[in-house]
Amino acid sequence: MLKTLEKSIEVNEIMEKLHSKRKLRILLVYSLHPTNKTVTFPEWIKEALRLYYSEFVEVFACGPENEINIPDSPDFYSKVNKVIEDNNIDLLFDIEGGASSIDFMFKRFPVNITIPKVFWAIDTHQFLPFQKEKAKYFNLVFSAQKNVINKFPHQAFWVPAGSSIHEKDLKINRDIKCAFIGSIVPGLHSKRKEIIDYLKVNIPDFQCFSNIFLEEKSKLSSRVKIMVNQSLRNDLNFRVFESMSCGCMLITDKLIDNGLEDLFEDGKEIVTFSSKEELKEKIQYYLLRETELNEIAKRGQEKVLKYFTHEKILKYVFNILFENLLNKKEGNI
Repeated sequence: MLKTLEKSIEVNEIMEKLHSKRKLRILLVYSLHPTNKTVTFPEWIKEALRLYYSEFVEVFACGPENEINIPDSPDFYSKVNKVIEDNNIDLLFDIEGGASSIDFMFKRFPVNITIPKVFWAIDTHQFLPFQKEKAKYFNLVFSAQKNVINKFPHQAFWVPAGSSIHEKDLKINRDIKCAFIGSIVPGLHSKRKEIIDYLKVNIPDFQCFSNIFLEEKSKLSSRVKIMVNQSLRNDLNFRVFESMSCGCMLITDKLIDNGLEDLFEDGKEIVTFSSKEELKEKIQYYLLRETELNEIAKRGQEKVLKYFTHEKILKYVFNILFENLLNKKEGNI
């Protein structure tokens, strides 16, 4: 993947090859989070598109409580099609945001929409059967998880979750030695809770934080030396990229065949563990060797900033679109 990212051509070159006389018009379809309207992945993608690619792309966003408000209903995509016609949309991104009902995310199909369509799946470790069914109605699929790209009915590409524009190293005093920042939902994050509870007992300096987002989370992460990650079900989650973007040394459970080892070198850019006992030992080891800790954190941060911010992820996405969809006769804008 890193070699592919390095070979990606710039978006302006793609637009020149498309011979487009106007900006590419993209419609993002998703719902906003019911209480924290700016904390979902589709919102971050929208922000990155408008911040970094506004010279080439015009972005529209629709869905429940979105900029173009279309409430969820069985005829949802008929109303989306009207938005497409009214705004001369070239490309549709249906992006899983994790903020809506199963019906909205996975049971509404764009049957009558004829423009090129991309389904961007995130939580395949939880919802793969739903996602596979919905993917049948799209031209391309992007998956945040590598281990399922061969399970979709149409062509699928691995696009790691990456780090949003909100994740920044504020260069402040790292006075928190070891921490976890994220959700611990009873019944869902049982393994995570087990790890957190174990660290609370066995690592005196360990701290746990929940319900912290965006700039507040970035400020908190910038104070952390070692950030702990425990996946839900072997998923390569956002915390991996966000922690390193903020300059933490990431220590994460060892994911099996899901791309972590393709992106980062264990012991050089990240640190992994296979048991809670090993996690404890490695945290203790690196807290006693701060120079080594800082070197790993720096290398990890450099890798994420070079390849895995949403600005860079979107450049990769545009390359995939050009090579597999937008330059095809049936899908050319």
